Amino acid sequence: MIKHYLLMTLVCIPLALLYVCLEWFFGNTWVTVGVFFGVLVVLRVGLYLYRRSKGIRDGYLDE
Repeated sequence: MIKHYLLMTLVCIPLALLYVCLEWFFGNTWVTVGVFFGVLVVLRVGLYLYRRSKGIRDGYLDE
């Protein structure tokens, strides 16, 4: 359980810092949200393709 929380912390802190940097650079605009959303989508697709290449199935897709 602790390992899961530490892993999530390691993933979320860089994403939060990315959002803060984008907000500082672009200001509070839709560009910030668009770039951040694009990064999240690219990371999720990359994770999906990696897991698929390793033969790991996502259980929630079968529901």
